[in-house]
Amino acid sequence: MKKMEDAIRSVDILHNQPFMGRNLLVSGANERQEQPRQPREDRAPREEQGSMAEVKETSTPLLQPEAPAPQSQEQ
Repeated sequence: MKKMEDAIRSVDILHNQPFMGRNLLVSGANERQEQPRQPREDRAPREEQGSMAEVKETSTPLLQPEAPAPQSQEQ
């Protein structure tokens, strides 16, 4: 919001108000602390996940295609 007064008023009005069967939790945002990140090539690979090639080989389709309905032969 552009004005701090609007943000404070919104928190005061909306906090703990019922919405869709639950109470809203409204508060001001906190500034994030920047944490240095390692470059991607320096990160350790995840051992618990297989590669995409492994996933593709072992996956099965969710839906099997339906066989065409038999056609009746009336004479």
